[in-house]
Amino acid sequence: MRYREPVGKVEVEFKLIPLSELKPAPFQREISEAHVKKLSEAILKVGMFIDPLVVYEKGGTYYVVNGQHRLEAYRNLFSEGELPCIVIPEEKAKYIITLNTEKSPSIKDKSTEALKIYREMLPLNVTEREILDFITEPCYVTFGILYERNERFPASALHSLIKRIDKPIEKPLSEAFEERKKRADRLEELYENYYLPIRNKLLEKGVNQLYVGQIIASRINPFGRKRIIEEDFDSAMDKIIERAREFLEEESDGDLGLELGQPFEH
Repeated sequence: MRYREPVGKVEVEFKLIPLSELKPAPFQREISEAHVKKLSEAILKVGMFIDPLVVYEKGGTYYVVNGQHRLEAYRNLFSEGELPCIVIPEEKAKYIITLNTEKSPSIKDKSTEALKIYREMLPLNVTEREILDFITEPCYVTFGILYERNERFPASALHSLIKRIDKPIEKPLSEAFEERKKRADRLEELYENYYLPIRNKLLEKGVNQLYVGQIIASRINPFGRKRIIEEDFDSAMDKIIERAREFLEEESDGDLGLELGQPFEH
């Protein structure tokens, strides 16, 4: 059954698709086995598979862009069958981060997806600004590079600061990607030379681990609550690293100069 959805009047199709023809989209985030298990149990309890998957077709295969966990939950229970699907145009499928509302994605999820989409678009003669709708924020690509190097990189703690300085690079993607790797290098320098030593010292002082990332991000932030930062990425990183160096060297009161009662700056 074909119909036009109500917002953009784009023609989509509702159909039953055999399990063997369904695959996760190549730019999907990693599967949460715990979430799959819960969905499998829910499907058995309800005794129905109701919510359609959102897919696009390419070369006779249907790629799931919304509903990957439901697909895997069904596969855990059954080896065959036909699942209800809404087939959308392929060009709409890369809006994956916006479409994927089944499980709220973490910073790591968004970063991993953004990097996959970015790499897929490298052959295109476009700039980062032209693909912002697909990657959501440029910093997610930088974080994605860092997560490949170190899965424990604290992007969640640093996100609110870094997203204000990690702006789109106005070059073709193939050139911009090389510069983005250099931005990842600067953040890796911050993490290894300052963030980790500060974190370890705070933990030694008995600071609750839940607050350590927030405290560090607050104290190394030279821009306060300023929303628009004029400095380019490297100049801004120089200031952040200088603040981090000062924070690491502080010894007043034997606690890195930390006043736990003071409000945090984001």
